[in-house]
Amino acid sequence: MKAPRTAGQIRRFPVAVASLAAGLTLACFEPDQPAAVTVSPAAATLDALGATVQLTATVTDKAGKTLTTATVTWASSDAAVASVDATGKVTAVKQGTTDVTASAGTVTSSPVRVTVAQTPAKVEAVSGAQQVGTVGQPLPQQLVVRVRDRLDQPVANAAVTFTVSENGGSVSPASGNTGTDGQLAATWTLGTKSGNYQVSAAVSGSGFIAVFNAKANPGPADNMQKAGGDGQFGYRGTALAQLVAVRVRDQYGNGVPSHPVEFMPDPGSGSVDSSVAFTDTSGVARTTWRMPTSTGPVTLQAKSLRPNGSSPLLGSPATFSATSHDVRVESVSPASLVEGQAATLTGTGFDGANPARNVVTIDGVAAAVSGATSTQLTVTVPVFDCKPARSVSVQVTVGGIPAAPVTWPLNPAAPALALAVGQQRILTDPAQFCFQFGSTAAGEAYLIGVQSASEAVAMLTPITLVGTAAGGATAAPAFRAAAAPVRQAVAVSPQQAARWERWARYREAERAERALDRRVFAERRAAFRALAPGLTARAVGPNLQVGDTVRIRVHSETSCSSFTEILTKVAAKGSSVMFLADTANPLPTYSSSQFTAFAQQYDAKIYPADTAEFGAPLDIDGNGRIVIVVTKEVNRRGSLGFTTSCDNFPRDSTTNRASNHGEFFYMVAPDSAGAFGRAYSLQAAAQDLPDIIAHESVHVIQFGRRLASGGPFPDIWIAEGQAVLGEEVSGHAVENHEPGQNLGLGPAANLDDTLSTDFYGTGFVGLGLYFGWDPITPGNSSRRVPNAPQECSFLDNDYGGPCVGGLEPYGPSWSLLRYLNDRFFGRFGATRRQGEAAIQRAFVDHTSNGFAMVQAVLGVRMDSLLAQWAAMLFADDSVPNLAPELRLESWNLKDVFYGTYNNFRLIPQLRLQPATATFSSFTKSANVRAASTYYTVLSGANRPATAVKARDAAGGILPPHMRYWILRIQ
Repeated sequence: MKAPRTAGQIRRFPVAVASLAAGLTLACFEPDQPAAVTVSPAAATLDALGATVQLTATVTDKAGKTLTTATVTWASSDAAVASVDATGKVTAVKQGTTDVTASAGTVTSSPVRVTVAQTPAKVEAVSGAQQVGTVGQPLPQQLVVRVRDRLDQPVANAAVTFTVSENGGSVSPASGNTGTDGQLAATWTLGTKSGNYQVSAAVSGSGFIAVFNAKANPGPADNMQKAGGDGQFGYRGTALAQLVAVRVRDQYGNGVPSHPVEFMPDPGSGSVDSSVAFTDTSGVARTTWRMPTSTGPVTLQAKSLRPNGSSPLLGSPATFSATSHDVRVESVSPASLVEGQAATLTGTGFDGANPARNVVTIDGVAAAVSGATSTQLTVTVPVFDCKPARSVSVQVTVGGIPAAPVTWPLNPAAPALALAVGQQRILTDPAQFCFQFGSTAAGEAYLIGVQSASEAVAMLTPITLVGTAAGGATAAPAFRAAAAPVRQAVAVSPQQAARWERWARYREAERAERALDRRVFAERRAAFRALAPGLTARAVGPNLQVGDTVRIRVHSETSCSSFTEILTKVAAKGSSVMFLADTANPLPTYSSSQFTAFAQQYDAKIYPADTAEFGAPLDIDGNGRIVIVVTKEVNRRGSLGFTTSCDNFPRDSTTNRASNHGEFFYMVAPDSAGAFGRAYSLQAAAQDLPDIIAHESVHVIQFGRRLASGGPFPDIWIAEGQAVLGEEVSGHAVENHEPGQNLGLGPAANLDDTLSTDFYGTGFVGLGLYFGWDPITPGNSSRRVPNAPQECSFLDNDYGGPCVGGLEPYGPSWSLLRYLNDRFFGRFGATRRQGEAAIQRAFVDHTSNGFAMVQAVLGVRMDSLLAQWAAMLFADDSVPNLAPELRLESWNLKDVFYGTYNNFRLIPQLRLQPATATFSSFTKSANVRAASTYYTVLSGANRPATAVKARDAAGGILPPHMRYWILRIQ
């Protein structure tokens, strides 16, 4: 058993434990010691002296613990390059490199490489700028350039290059390095040409330059040369027209200013106004030389000395010669010369004994001398090529001695144009293609047309329209086209755009069909005869009833011998029409009630309108009806409908196997899903159908009646123009309009009833395309083609012109036929309808074609009709007091193209937009295609007398098929 502890023993135990704990603490937890020093950043570059960078040192022990209380000392291996303070901030002192270290205890960091590399931040011209010196000599002051860094400290050893402007001399040295002060000096030796020069000092690699300017004055006078006035002719006792002049130069050819020159006529050679004259800034000295009162050769000496007065300048003296004479024009009669007429010149010194020695020029052109005395000459005024009334120079030269010219008024042979507003003048002789305008302060405007009357659609005639004004520029143009507010442009309606795109494809498809028709006509018309009703060859007889089926052949696009046979069902039967529907047409298609409504409208409106205008069809199959076949086969062709001449001839077993032998046409079927071509909704098809059948019915009438008359296949422009006219007259019947009502934008764009069929759009859209509208080309922001309408033509749709859409033979030719109807109906019938029908039936039944046919029917030259129609397209309802032959009575073209209807209007790109010119000198060039016109509006106020001519590209007379016309519009 242990003995119990004493109190002393008990008290000493805690002390021992405490001592042991203290020992353990001292052994395991001594104060932290630096084991590593890391400096950030690891390297630094300073771009200017005085620039600083802050370095940061991190001290850690062996365990990687950061010692925040460790004492750090800093050192730079080369304090002359960069110093470092106790906080680690480094300051650049000079260019070079140094290593900066941080130490803590016995541990030192890796060195931080500090580079001091001054970067030029500015360069300046210290001295030598804006000096004045002498050519070929060094400037008195050196050019001194200084380069500094961003802290404005000089940059030593910076590379500087001096560049001298052209002919500006040289700089030495051309390049070098700056010194410790950042400066570089050079000497500039000026070039040998007087004037202002420049030197640029560029610091390599920096993009900084300093600029020095200097002026080089000429050197001392060295030589003298004649500068003008030698070899003149002057009337005795009068001053020569030109001053005599010499130029004084230094050795390098620079004109020397303020140098004296003596001018001295030889004895008997007249006098000068200034015997001593000083050179001007260009080195020229001048004086007036007055002739003696006697006649004959005279001389004058110009002399000058060098600046020191010791010797004359090279080239001094300079001798001038002149001739004093007594040839002079004192008066001219008449008071105003007239081209081609006689004139009399009165004066002195003429040669009456030898008239051939008298040469007279008027405006630089020789005038024929018909009589001569010593005091009077009779001449014929030359005829100029379309020059305006003006003042001209008249000069007489006798035996090589020219008299001083006199200025005299000259009038052209043709009088100035006297045309009332609304009146037109047409010129047919290309040699006379010139319009003269007298001077006036009033504002006037004219429409000028350069027109081709050719029928060769491929022909392009180059023309130039040249204006020559007697005075300077005129005021701003006086003419401004009509304008109207617009909220929405109907021409960009998606529905309209889609319809016009369909109709453009329709017309494109018709092109191939017309080519086939023309060939078939040429091959078969001689054998054509109208067969009696009841022929077994016909496909559709009169007894078919609704619901009956019949097989129909649809010919191929290029031949009457190949075909596709379809099974059709009689969908509707009227008194003048029978609708056959392809039984394989896609669904949904027209309902029975729709077909019945189409037939009723055709019987009541369309057929009567077309036949009243163009005559009745032949009825070669004896069924009393036009047969309309609605079939998907039309969809396959991308068309909306077509008529074929194959059906005019009996079916055979070889070349005409596709014929149905009767009055047929074929039209597109609704195809909402696009199974047989482009998608075509039932609604769109129903709206298009009345217009299509109105158009194609005319072709049925045309082809049969032209065959019966024995005439050739009608030209495409007359065939399609009449078909569009058929659309119009059918539209009138359906919408209760009449020709001659001067209808406006509402009906023209179908804005008055947007849910109805658009019967009139083809005509006006076709006109807009002819005028240059481009709704098709992607990315064409202006939506107009260049060179329209002059390089387009309504004669055909396949000639390579710039107009788009292929509708030129549709809209323009329709407007021409409508214009002819409106103008001439009164000659052919007691009523408008009778007169129009007589004109159009005469065209349909005629045995010839083209312009000759129109002239034969109307008894008016086609070139005049073309010029009047072309002017009408611009002027109708826009020009006050317009001549009746320049009006379109059925349509108001101003309202159609410029007007508004319920805040809608056609976009401006559809308008006819002529070129413009003012009464000044100008030249415009163009190419004009057959039957087309180059338009220019000529206008202005405060005009001088002006002449405007039409010539070919080389300035010669235009060919005989060209016409030139003018219409006063304001």
